[in-house]
Formats: sequence, C-alpha cells, structure tokens
Amino acid sequence: MPTTGPAPDLGAEVFPDTTGKAIATIKDAPVIVVPRSAWTKAKPNLQQIALMNGISAITVHHTAWAIDHDAWRPTATAVENVRNFHSTTKPNGVIPNGRGWADIAYHFVIDRAGRVWQGRPLAYQGAHVKGHNEHNLGICLLGNFDEQSPSAAQLTALGQFIHFVAKLYDVERDDIFTHGELGKTSCPGKKLQDYMNRLRKQV
Repeated sequence: MPTTGPAPDLGAEVFPDTTGKAIATIKDAPVIVVPRSAWTKAKPNLQQIALMNGISAITVHHTAWAIDHDAWRPTATAVENVRNFHSTTKPNGVIPNGRGWADIAYHFVIDRAGRVWQGRPLAYQGAHVKGHNEHNLGICLLGNFDEQSPSAAQLTALGQFIHFVAKLYDVERDDIFTHGELGKTSCPGKKLQDYMNRLRKQV
C-alpha cells in the first residue's frame, strides 16, 4: 500500500535499518558500491512508493538486455536507462514504453566490471517481483544471461555482495531467490540461474 508523504531523507542511507538509520556504510561492503548520487539526480516518487519495513529476502534478476561493456560512462547510462524505463510512461530512446513505477525497480545493479550500483533506496519496497516486493531486496545484473554469460567480475561481486547483505539483514539461505522461482519468467537467465544454484549452497 503506498505511503502518504514519507520523509524525503528516509532513503538517504545505502544500508538502513527500519527507521532509516545506517547499519553499515559503503566502505563496509566487500565490493565497490556506487552511490545513487553518482549516476542520477532523480528522486523516487514518494507518493507511489511503499516502505520496506525490514528485509527478510533477496531476489536476483537480469536486465535481459545484452551488454558487453564495462566502462563507467556507458554503464552509468545503462543504469539510468533502466531507471527511465521503469519510472516513466514516455519513450526513453531504448524502450518505446515505460512502466510508470515510482523509481528503478531494483535496489542494486551489478555491472560487467563488478561494481554494485545503488538503485532504489533500501528504505522502500522495490518493484521487481510482483506480489513479493515487501521485505525483499532486489539485485539485478546488467546483461541477458540466456544469450551471454555473466562476467567473472559480476559473479564474484554478486557472491560477495549477497553474503554481505544476507549477514547484515539476517536473511536465511532458503530466502535467497531468483525471479523465476517467484514468478512466471525466465529471469535471470539460465546461465545466472545455474550460478545461483551453486552459490546458495555456500551461504
């Protein structure tokens, strides 16, 4: 259920508790975390968003757009294109029609170089798994993993980051999912699904 005017600074911390207070910083993460402010000035639409109210699950996705670059500028553009697609109903130059959601659907996006980009603030529910967004941290990897393989850097970062946030928020191994395990979709692609099957045995 959408909130009515949550505090505009509630989503300021990258790793918040239920009150918005930081329980870790990007320096605590075992990977490079790119703060949202480094790639967009846009803010979530707080009139269309719901509070997360705690985290008890993690779900992994892919963008389903094949990407082969890892340079900073085109990667920042790719993440912004995802945000535009999710948050507008107008054509954005990549996809003809957007979703009209409150913000980018995912909380974090992992690029081909293994950098982890902050997406939707963790204080708010994502829009990445219909019917399962409450308490669910969404991680998306750039690429189409039915057509290409995740880079070694992506997989290393994903494994390290999942271990980090699962420990930070006390998420159990049985509550780490892929999109296709919660909905009727091929996301995150067979090649990433295979990796997730192996990774969860180590969590």
